[in-house]
Amino acid sequence: MAASVWTFFGEKDVMNDKVLKSLAEAIESSKKTQRLEINCKDNEITNKGLKFIGENIKKLSLLHALILNFCRCEIMDAGLKNISGGLKRLGSLRDINLNLSHCDKIANKGLKSLSEGLKRLNLLRTINLNFTSCPQITDKYLKNMGKVLKRLTFLHSVNLCFFWCEKITNEGLKDISESIKELTSLNSIDLNFGCCSKITDDGLITLSEILKNLTTLNSINLGFLWCEQITNQGLQSISEVLNNLRSLHTTKLTFGNCTKITNEGLRNISEALKGLSNLQNVSLHFSGCKEITNESLKNISQSLKELTSLQAIDLNFGSCVKINNEGLKNLSEVFEEKLTSLKAISLGFNCCDRITDEGFKHISQSLKGMTSLTALSFSFVWCKKITNESLKNISEVFKGLGSSLSLLSLNFLGCKEMTFEGLKVFSEGLRGLISLKTIELDLEYCSKINDEHLESVRQAFRSLPHLQKITLRK
Repeated sequence: MAASVWTFFGEKDVMNDKVLKSLAEAIESSKKTQRLEINCKDNEITNKGLKFIGENIKKLSLLHALILNFCRCEIMDAGLKNISGGLKRLGSLRDINLNLSHCDKIANKGLKSLSEGLKRLNLLRTINLNFTSCPQITDKYLKNMGKVLKRLTFLHSVNLCFFWCEKITNEGLKDISESIKELTSLNSIDLNFGCCSKITDDGLITLSEILKNLTTLNSINLGFLWCEQITNQGLQSISEVLNNLRSLHTTKLTFGNCTKITNEGLRNISEALKGLSNLQNVSLHFSGCKEITNESLKNISQSLKELTSLQAIDLNFGSCVKINNEGLKNLSEVFEEKLTSLKAISLGFNCCDRITDEGFKHISQSLKGMTSLTALSFSFVWCKKITNESLKNISEVFKGLGSSLSLLSLNFLGCKEMTFEGLKVFSEGLRGLISLKTIELDLEYCSKINDEHLESVRQAFRSLPHLQKITLRK
């Protein structure tokens, strides 16, 4: 029987146009294929290779899901035209995921061709397009993309990434925003305009005016990292979106290095979060917003306490250098109240050099008794006042997490006061994590710890019966 699912992952430097031609011909012979996934990341694939794919996928009339990864391939506009030709024939397609990140020769002409193919996919439910670091993309393409989205009225999920497409402005964001308001069945939206430095509050306000009326949304992910013109006014518009979308179960906001954002902006977001009674996953990334202080952590903590359905918390305030132990104490109160519901915690306070062992202790002790916690991630890179005492405190916590924790990630890069003494205690604590499957431990630039000292950690790893993946950096 011909395969209904084809998945092909080409290792780096093993794929080329010739191999892709053979693969495409083999796939074409399987007329019943419903799902096709081809990963050619970091390989020598050119327009010629895409021509083979385009010519053969158009014969797959039953195809429901198409996933193509051409990250860092030598693709130009002609290659996208070839793919577009194949897409036009895939009337049954429900899901498309196309990764063209770092294909820096792609320009508006090729993307216009791609749009022509996409707009024929009338039954599409999910669209995921990644154009990270495609510097020739301009507002003109976003206008074309907007016209496509307006036609795809059955879409449930939209994921568009234009990270580091520096020519994009408020005008492009406006065109995408206007198209979204036609998608009345939309459940999930993920927009990433990180490092599009020409975007300002005006663009964000336009987007927010559209989003707040999409009452079917249950997941929202907005990324505007390094958009330094965004201020508290832009965040105020986002808080209005949250106030309207009371059915949200997932919210992720990334505004790292938007240096004009202050406690006032976070206060508005915090107030809006209180009303999201169905929220299960919250992610707030404001690293590098150096005017943010303990006040923001206090406001966020008070809001999170009221969310009875919360299962996962992800907070990143790295390089918010005014945050100190008091801020961590406020967060610890949230964890103490959510002992039975939280399943995942991720905290990032890189380069917050006012944080000491005392602050880390507040967080560590609040985790005791969290019997449902399955994933824990702490990052305190270059927090030079974090010492052996913190290693001892976290090892104490391990005693209560042994039956539940499956993923542990700890990044102490540059914590120079950590020594073998602390590492020994930490290693003993690790032995109690009998359910652990994945561990990441970074001790780079911890100059008082050497490779020989790490042997105690490796021995602890060997004692864990379910451990499958280890990342140890020194």
